[in-house]
Amino acid sequence: MSYAKEQILNVKPDPGTVAHRYISRNLCMMIFTIDLTTVHSYYDLHEHLKKVFSFPEWYGRNMDALWDLLHCSFDEPTTIEVKGIDSVRKDLKDVVGRLQLVLSDLRDEDGITISYL
Repeated sequence: MSYAKEQILNVKPDPGTVAHRYISRNLCMMIFTIDLTTVHSYYDLHEHLKKVFSFPEWYGRNMDALWDLLHCSFDEPTTIEVKGIDSVRKDLKDVVGRLQLVLSDLRDEDGITISYL
C-alpha cells in the first residue's frame, strides 16, 4: 500500500486507547500497538490488552477470552504491532508465547497483519 500524496488522518477512537485509525481516501485501517515493555506480570499483560483493544470490564483476562473477543471482530484492514517482545521477563515468556499463538491464529484465520517491532 502506498500513502504517497494522500492525506492521512490519525484518529484515536477512544481517549486512553493506543489504537489508531488511519483514513486515506477510501482506505481505512486500524492499527493496535501492544507494548510489552510496560508489562511486568500476567495481570499487567491482560490489563494492557484490555486497554489496547478497549475490552469491556467483563474481559476474562486469559488467552481464550482474548481470542473470543478478537476473532472475527474487525471489519476493516487491521494491523497489530507488538513492541518489546525481546525484553519480556523470563517468567512471562510462556504467557507471551501463548499470546503469539493467538496472534498467529488471528493472522491465519482473520487476515490480521501482525508486526513485531
